[in-house]
Amino acid sequence: MMPRINNPEHQTPTIATTGTAEKLPITSEELLHDAQMPPAGETQFVLLRNPSDHQNRDLKNENYGTLDEGAAEQARQLAYDYFSKALEKLTPDERDKVKVLVFASPSPLTEPGKEPGKNRRAVLGAASEIQGIGSALVEHGAPETNILNWTDGTTSGDQQETIFQPEGLKDLRILTESPDFVDFMIQKARENTKDNPNRNWSQEFWSSYEDDTYAKEREAMKAEGPIDIADRMQWQLAMINNSMQYVFDDEPSARLVVWVVGQYDNISPFIKEKVTGVGFDDFQPMKHNSGIAINVTADGQATTKIHGKAYSFEMPTTK
Repeated sequence: MMPRINNPEHQTPTIATTGTAEKLPITSEELLHDAQMPPAGETQFVLLRNPSDHQNRDLKNENYGTLDEGAAEQARQLAYDYFSKALEKLTPDERDKVKVLVFASPSPLTEPGKEPGKNRRAVLGAASEIQGIGSALVEHGAPETNILNWTDGTTSGDQQETIFQPEGLKDLRILTESPDFVDFMIQKARENTKDNPNRNWSQEFWSSYEDDTYAKEREAMKAEGPIDIADRMQWQLAMINNSMQYVFDDEPSARLVVWVVGQYDNISPFIKEKVTGVGFDDFQPMKHNSGIAINVTADGQATTKIHGKAYSFEMPTTK
């Protein structure tokens, strides 16, 4: 598990809003509605859930865990629309200062009790989205090379290997690293649903993991839990943020967008624990291809909006 950052306790975000924090739905429509590039000299993280991937769930098929039909094009269009709308708000000189890095979770689809697949759905989504980003930049007068992990053919070729895929962006480690705890959870899920025809054991498995029903048993087996995932995501994003200083050393007025494609299972714990502070006791509504944009100042102050409600929190240093 990743170490906690500058704090032995779980960090509670400072919520800059009125009223009680609630699990507001995360949608692509809202992301596009509020699309804008970060101010000069600052960084923006766009955290996205991977495109839809429910159709190919036969482990014996080589397409197991690939994106649904049409999902790659939807992902490309989302990225294109986001950048096009945001770039239109800038002058030509300002557009040229926009720099982009694209990251994705390296996790293949893995289901409880099954071997991992080979297809990395977040990477497949990011590979389509980098094409959309490149197209938007070029159409608005900025070069494709402003995508810092750009290679020839970004707007047309297969870009999976150009996407940065750090281990800290993995979704769930328990499925590959904690088999005893997974077996325990499967057994409990089957027991709890055997007399309920309206709920299958898989639903019970994920629900009890998300709200950490068996925290005591999980900790005894040294398995990663939701709050550990939130800490790991915070650590990875902070690591990325700190390592991007070279961009501003070269160009102090750069507007850096770090485009990150993950899964529900790593993005939602981060949002619930580090951004909104609503806790882990329930599902966070978050559709495929939806996400939030987080602006980070040079001194690590992070802000975002979810349905018009503003949240502020710190992006800690990893130094």
